[in-house]
Amino acid sequence: MIDLDRERSRAGIFLGAVAIFLVSAYLVVGEIGYLLQGVTTDADLVSAAVVRVPASRGGSRSMLRVEYLYRDGSTARQATQLLPPDSEVPEGPRVSIEYIPGSEYDS
Repeated sequence: MIDLDRERSRAGIFLGAVAIFLVSAYLVVGEIGYLLQGVTTDADLVSAAVVRVPASRGGSRSMLRVEYLYRDGSTARQATQLLPPDSEVPEGPRVSIEYIPGSEYDS
């Protein structure tokens, strides 16, 4: 005889595992882009400051905003990253970054 509750439990576990796999596969695709097309270059550090940003559940939280300039071929680009507030700010005016050439928003 089939135990319906046990089968539903197994189906739920299976669907959860599939969901975790799909989320991790989605995140890996972005990293593969950097692996295949990413270019490492030096960028000029423009500013680094702790700022308050909206939190996902209302309110706000502190983040370290780092802004820098770099060249994508002959095009000058500016990028901003939000990092945890306890991140180390690179010393000196130059930092090493990785970006995908031609992509305006990836760095």
